[in-house]
Amino acid sequence: MKLSDTQKTFVLHWGEKAMKFGFNRTLAQIHALLYVSPEALDAEEIAETLQISRSNVSISIRELQSWGLITAAPKMGDRKTYYETLDSTWEMFRLVAIERQKRELAPSISLLRDLLLAGNDDADPTQRHVTRRLESLLQLFEHASTLSELLKNLSVDQVAKLLESNFSLLEQAVQPEEAAPPARVLHPEEN
Repeated sequence: MKLSDTQKTFVLHWGEKAMKFGFNRTLAQIHALLYVSPEALDAEEIAETLQISRSNVSISIRELQSWGLITAAPKMGDRKTYYETLDSTWEMFRLVAIERQKRELAPSISLLRDLLLAGNDDADPTQRHVTRRLESLLQLFEHASTLSELLKNLSVDQVAKLLESNFSLLEQAVQPEEAAPPARVLHPEEN
């Protein structure tokens, strides 16, 4: 597949930015390629287009499928497996938030709870300091985890409406009264 300049720039950018959020660059580039591709692609096309090994593509495809971010898209009369990404950016956001909760927040919450249960020497000023810090971090992670749990039960439209209404409230809270109107959040059907 020959990429346009826009596609190439997006794929490279997506890979670099994803690394800042703890994702593998190749995995993110494959996701980006499928996102901007007008048709489903097979693993060979992905490998050739991104100039990466077929085995790296296979591993990344399995990981993206485990997150629910890509699906197999069989073509009639073709034995190859083709892949495509979700159309809804809101659904992608929702799935990533849910997976990050399972893979990162839940284990951290468990560790913090264990540490807080084990470290109960209130006479030691250092331990009191550590306990206060860990309690604060635990509270933040628990709130983020609760939000992620709520996302599991919301439809894509509900997620968009929730974000839009809360962004408006936040913008009103931090902007002077004469500031410009808040930015408009696109609903899924407008993507």
